[in-house]
Amino acid sequence: MGIKHILDDSYQSLELSREEIYAELERKESRTWGDRGAVLQMGKKMSEMVFHEGKKIHSARQQVELLFNWFKKCPDRRTRRIGKHWSSKALEERKSVWDEYQNWKSCQDVPFDNEQVWSCKFELLSEEEIWERHLKEEEKWAHVADEVIYGMLFQSNVEKFNIEKDLNVFLGNGDPERNYREHFLGATFEEREEMLRKKTVIIEEKRRIKRKEVPQFHSKFITYYQALKVMKAWTHGRMTQYILTNPVYVKNKEKGRRITEHLTELHVLYAEIDQYSEKANVAYRDLTAQQVGKLIIDKLKAVGFPLPTEIIYSRGIQLYWKIAPIPSYMLEEWKVLMQHVNEVLAEFGADAKALDAVRVLRAVGSVHEKTDETITGVSFSDDRYDFDELFDTFCKLRWEQTQKEEREKRIALLKKQEKHAEASKEKVFSKKKWMIENGYLDIAGNPTEAYNVNKKKVHSKRLNEEAKSNFWNYVHANKRAGIFWLCSIRVGHMEGCREFACFYVRYLTLCMTGGNSIEALRQMRDLYDRFVIASYTWDEMLERTKSAEDAYKRWVKDERKGYNYTTKRLIKELGITEQEMKKMRYIVTPERSYELTLEYNRSYKSEKDYNSKHYEKRRVESGKLSRAEQKAVRIAKIQEYLNGNPGASQRQIADDTGIPQQTVQRLLKEC
Repeated sequence: MGIKHILDDSYQSLELSREEIYAELERKESRTWGDRGAVLQMGKKMSEMVFHEGKKIHSARQQVELLFNWFKKCPDRRTRRIGKHWSSKALEERKSVWDEYQNWKSCQDVPFDNEQVWSCKFELLSEEEIWERHLKEEEKWAHVADEVIYGMLFQSNVEKFNIEKDLNVFLGNGDPERNYREHFLGATFEEREEMLRKKTVIIEEKRRIKRKEVPQFHSKFITYYQALKVMKAWTHGRMTQYILTNPVYVKNKEKGRRITEHLTELHVLYAEIDQYSEKANVAYRDLTAQQVGKLIIDKLKAVGFPLPTEIIYSRGIQLYWKIAPIPSYMLEEWKVLMQHVNEVLAEFGADAKALDAVRVLRAVGSVHEKTDETITGVSFSDDRYDFDELFDTFCKLRWEQTQKEEREKRIALLKKQEKHAEASKEKVFSKKKWMIENGYLDIAGNPTEAYNVNKKKVHSKRLNEEAKSNFWNYVHANKRAGIFWLCSIRVGHMEGCREFACFYVRYLTLCMTGGNSIEALRQMRDLYDRFVIASYTWDEMLERTKSAEDAYKRWVKDERKGYNYTTKRLIKELGITEQEMKKMRYIVTPERSYELTLEYNRSYKSEKDYNSKHYEKRRVESGKLSRAEQKAVRIAKIQEYLNGNPGASQRQIADDTGIPQQTVQRLLKEC
């Protein structure tokens, strides 16, 4: 398919309606995961919604049942999970401000060691100011009891005890504090008694520290039926317990991640009201959650927006509007409607920028850590709103304006691609004309013998010397060159893998250049500009691929760990077909690699044979002797010399005839 046809198709795609685009996307997804159409159609019109008197939600189990009961009606193969999250506090060794300052100074010139959050901005303070902060901070911690840290040293006359268990004990090396933790505290009571009785170790105080509490956030992803069994027991009466608003999938039974990329569907709208915060109107800050809840209901009725199906009361208020599940690819529309909801309730402290689809909200029956009050909830309806009706009623004009701006951007991009395609076509025509004039192509454009024998194996410019000097850089350069090669094969038509391709080029370039962010963005922009249709603007693509920077930093710290995908995985991620593989380089299957090797060998042999024949022709034309003729001349010269000087040594022959002594030694055997 030519670039003109692709551009024509791209212009036509801009005219497709939202419904037509999503119908095609759903059809493609259903091939892999199965049909979920019945679940997506379970919403009701606003006029058909049935409301009842508020029913108390007694536990997190009932909360899960109200929000996620549609899971039971899903016939497809998606692995939906409900996120259960909680916060805890762990004790961590506290460092003084002065100790932090010393660490900060020591790691200024070490890449990525300066990532941690410091207690203050040391670069803006003098040492005197830092010392004053240190003294003030120490005064605050003066009443906190010290914890003694012990170390364990080994005596020189160590007797053999548990040597098989740990060779470090026998050798007596390593960190004393670590030895104490592992070999003393980790030993049984009898083993400790034996160590102390035989005096094989010395335990002494090494230092004193203070510990501080550090919050930690935990997550667990479970099925709907598991949640019904355990959610109440896991949350009732416990502090800081949360439930994920929308379902996500997990890649295996053990690991799950609360990220937008793992969403399966969006099934609720929510608003988190903090009436006590500075964002709220002053008149509401001293009211209780229940009082503010009544005012919110009145406001929604006044503006004609639908009432929430559930309300959760904690320190603030959390409102839910259950909607029929919509696919994750409708995230942008969901955000627009969420923004409208939060704008309507902004005076009560709702944050219009809180558009997180994987937000966690309070679990009913848990306890708020700041007020020590139990989280309660009320349900008003078992039905779900139809998302499309809500969207068309309240956000249609805003969406149309957004789409109009996006369409203009895409048209501008397509025109740029069209211009680029014409320039490329002209460049190809000029090259073809030059090749015809120089005899590499005939008038019909077919390769001549001169073209075939002079064709060299061209290495990509992206495989530079810097990349070749390091094995991993060479691997990264090959993968990056393969992505550009694939883009050229597809003539910029990289639907389905644009974001991944940009992310991976950015990541690979960082690995190749030692973290040069500017070069990484330049390479990514080079790839982005080759796309016929960009699903995201450049700014959006920058935001969606920024995790490449963090991935590179992890790769540097863990050496070879990182996004170092195998070729098989890359082929899958990029969706390389069998037809495309026949033209691919750099990212290839073993079979294609073998074909390329044969192709190179044939080219090399052909070139070698041509060079040999061409050299022979030029030698004859210039009157040069062949190697055999040169050898015969030298033998005749040596024989002639020996006839006049019998018994001459090899050195004398070499000096008088001008033939190298080693050559004389070899040719004398043939005389």
